[in-house]
Amino acid sequence: MMTQSPKNLRILITGGAGFLGSHLCERLLAEENDVICLDNFFTGRRENIAHLISNPRFELLRHDVIEPILLEVDQIYNLACPASPVHYQYNPVKTVKTCVMGTINMLGLAKRVHARILQASTSGRILGLCEYSGSALVL
Repeated sequence: MMTQSPKNLRILITGGAGFLGSHLCERLLAEENDVICLDNFFTGRRENIAHLISNPRFELLRHDVIEPILLEVDQIYNLACPASPVHYQYNPVKTVKTCVMGTINMLGLAKRVHARILQASTSGRILGLCEYSGSALVL
């Protein structure tokens, strides 16, 4: 059972076109919040959010969290980070920048606008996409 918020919130989801982010977008829209999906599409997919584009409460921004952004929001869910070993090993410097600079930028935004923030990170191992065998990841 979904609970109604006392007011509709304006919520930013970084990595919103990813697997977890797109499902969070759906859930928060179902609770009648305004959702800003921010993604650079390094690993996120438009197909994950295509069905949300026509929702007037949904806004898609193509942006990399490595760069600061100015928005007015009530909450931030920072999910931006390549999760699969295939993706984070392809460009490890970009992965580190996304995790570090992205977090710094989202924390700065949260501080400026007095928003609550959830900082999250995941990996393919947690999602069951790979297994660890000794010293190497096996996909």
